[in-house]
Amino acid sequence: MQPSAPRTLRTSKTPSKIKNQEVEAFISKTDADRMRAKLQEESDARDEIIAATRALTKEAKLIIYAVHRDEHDQAAKRLEKLKTQITWLTRKVAVHPTFSSNASGAFEEYAEAACFHALMSQVPLPTSVGLNISTESYLLGLCDLTGELMREAVAAGTRQDTAEVKRLRAATEAIFGMFLQFDLRNGELRKKADAIKWNLLKIEQVLYDLNMRQ
Repeated sequence: MQPSAPRTLRTSKTPSKIKNQEVEAFISKTDADRMRAKLQEESDARDEIIAATRALTKEAKLIIYAVHRDEHDQAAKRLEKLKTQITWLTRKVAVHPTFSSNASGAFEEYAEAACFHALMSQVPLPTSVGLNISTESYLLGLCDLTGELMREAVAAGTRQDTAEVKRLRAATEAIFGMFLQFDLRNGELRKKADAIKWNLLKIEQVLYDLNMRQ
């Protein structure tokens, strides 16, 4: 004997035919409208944050490129404009903290650009408080900064500018020494921090080659 097919639950009305007043008997229409508006607001905020992060990250990279070309005045002007945009993004994320990870790239790149410009202009590095970004974003930016310092050291070595290579080595050593004091857990920051040592070794190799030529 064949088992009979399971019986399906039948209703007199499909979901599309359920009237609003019947829904309101269980769920407040006012609350439903509020939640729908909130979801739309969050969706719009996410799109804005992602778009802004892409634009600001690109701008920070252009500032770094300008510093490499010794266009410090232009870099300073662009940094000032970027600072205003970063402030807007910071406030936006504060209102919508769910999307903070979507904006992290812009904050890291901003920290790298600001610190690189300062170091190559031979002025004190800005602090995380001064840049109004989180400690983690600032430290991630410093990690990436050492890569830019290594590139500058290679360029200085090509010009046989030993004094500049020594200055860049000292800056990288200072950053490396600071990170040695931190107890970093496994994660992106730990991974990037490990790269500082290799950038320092490359700079020391450049300095060694210069000394061997003299």
